[in-house]
Amino acid sequence: MFNTLEDLRILNYFKVSHRSCKNSTPIEIYWSPPEVGEIIICCDGASLGNPGQVGAGVCFRDSNVVVLGSLCIGLGWRTKFYVEVCVIIYGLMLDKRWNITKICIRSDSMSFIKSLQKGELSWELAQRWRMTRAFYSSIRYIHSYRDANFTDDALDKQACLLVEDIFEFYEGMPAFIQAIEWPDKVYYRFK
Repeated sequence: MFNTLEDLRILNYFKVSHRSCKNSTPIEIYWSPPEVGEIIICCDGASLGNPGQVGAGVCFRDSNVVVLGSLCIGLGWRTKFYVEVCVIIYGLMLDKRWNITKICIRSDSMSFIKSLQKGELSWELAQRWRMTRAFYSSIRYIHSYRDANFTDDALDKQACLLVEDIFEFYEGMPAFIQAIEWPDKVYYRFK
């Protein structure tokens, strides 16, 4: 049975009980590196409830796909949206150490990206955002599916274990990350 309309008509005709099933269609997705002279900040936040205990993870990579560093941040008891914005602010503040003014921000939250582009932030984050982004000449935003953002998922899960305002910075790739995303590799998302 292929769950087509014709199959369902036949089952209904013979009064056979049935239930519909959802067909999953695989979609190919790719991870792309930043442009030359640009650093990509891959970020994500995790929460144990909304609101709940939250943590955020950031991975910094250059155009050669080298992991420059990783950051885990414990943010205490907050909402998921607050975490998504906060992680970028902290990531941009730390990113200044490489002295590159062109940034690409990759996140799996489309609402968060739209809010940053429009400048629609809460009063407690708006001032920090304006001060932080003033250093950069170019900020590009990329939405990515969670399926190609698994490095940050590992970082933010680690960050949820941290208490509020505790930062862990790792030069290069931390030992607890099993794998990283690679360009030209196909990842799958099921729709």
